[in-house]
Amino acid sequence: MKKNISLPPSFIHNVQELLGDEASEYFDSLEKEEVSSIRLHPEHAFQPEIDTQIIPWEPQGRYLSQRPIFALDPAWHGGMYYVQESSSMLTGYICKKLFQTPIVALDLCAAPGGKSTHLLSVLPKESLLVSNEIIPKRNQILVENIQKWGNSFNIVTKGEAHEFAILEQTFDLIVVDAPCSGEGLFRKQPEAISEWSEENVRICTERQENILNNIHTSLKTGGYLCYSTCTYEISENEEQIQKLLDTGLYELMKIDIENFIGLREGLISGTVRCWSHAVKGSGFFIALLKKIAHSSQEILSKKKRHWNWKSIKSVPLPLQNFVQLPSNHYVFQSGDYYRVFPKKYQYELSAIAEHIAVTNFGIDLGKLNKDIFTPSHALIYSSLINEKIPIYSTEDKELALDYLRRKDIPVQAHLPNGWAVFQWNNIRLGWIKQNAQRVNNYYPLTWMLRM
Repeated sequence: MKKNISLPPSFIHNVQELLGDEASEYFDSLEKEEVSSIRLHPEHAFQPEIDTQIIPWEPQGRYLSQRPIFALDPAWHGGMYYVQESSSMLTGYICKKLFQTPIVALDLCAAPGGKSTHLLSVLPKESLLVSNEIIPKRNQILVENIQKWGNSFNIVTKGEAHEFAILEQTFDLIVVDAPCSGEGLFRKQPEAISEWSEENVRICTERQENILNNIHTSLKTGGYLCYSTCTYEISENEEQIQKLLDTGLYELMKIDIENFIGLREGLISGTVRCWSHAVKGSGFFIALLKKIAHSSQEILSKKKRHWNWKSIKSVPLPLQNFVQLPSNHYVFQSGDYYRVFPKKYQYELSAIAEHIAVTNFGIDLGKLNKDIFTPSHALIYSSLINEKIPIYSTEDKELALDYLRRKDIPVQAHLPNGWAVFQWNNIRLGWIKQNAQRVNNYYPLTWMLRM
């Protein structure tokens, strides 16, 4: 139990105004431990070792009976699941119902990657997802989590909201999980309380409005905008939705929550609020709008960026031992580096890359230098990996953790010399390169387990 949580007086007043007699239940809930939850990768047959309960609005979501140390679970490193707060999984629940055929979607404020990996799981097969994050360190984390999901139908960008305006009528869906004052995280992250202030609420409100004003041109007429925050502030939630409705460009779509106990309708009918005393999850607000009219806006800059990746029609011979290229993908080359990306979205990739910084796209295959190929770590998580590659297999969890710590691991005499996949309990964790005397550990230095 957490003790002596000191809340800002103005926040207390706001909650009392919103909840009335229920306010005391909410404040009591902040003293309780946060319920941990994960979302399973739908393409892997994996079940957690600890007891779980299915999250009502997400079949792959699981409440955990206890919170493990995820960094000490090789399955987490292997991309078997994503640690995600249950309330935020409502985004995937809502977006899953919108489309029956492949679409082009944008997750505008995507780091650390929970909603992006969720969208990659629930959108129609072969949909393209652009995941954007402007803060460099958060963008790097986003790339890592996208790579662990192993889906080639993805582009990661690092742009401001206004940079997307030039991509007029491009996206069928835009998800904006807006930066906010974080009141819904007070139980999960008590440090968020000390960071809260009325001035910060005002700053967040202005930032959200700026984001929403800058992305409407890139959304197709007839497309959907899914807006969410992890705060209870009316100015950051319902008031933002009302401003969008007042433009005449959108209509509000009702979110169906009748089958889910604890979810509440927001102050605008059709929107949804999650209160931590009423639902097993953190505070959350979400709304869905449909664009019904189009309005262009002034483009601040039309200067094109340099893009040095070019598609090639066939896989170079040294790569063929590592990659099984599907017929609907091209290999892209830039110098010694190679990637694979879906053919059908080559135009979208070029159009985006001309105007917005691209930090990752498709699947990173690796580097070919003087006919010597070094596979990328990202290839480990992909279905494109050649099944004929030798496997260093173990069921020893400590050995798996030693591998993740980049420690020396013993030689397996039956393996041929050369590259092999290090695998724990049928979960691929990374690359090794073995010879008769030793095993070279190729787990990425920047991802190294330090516990």
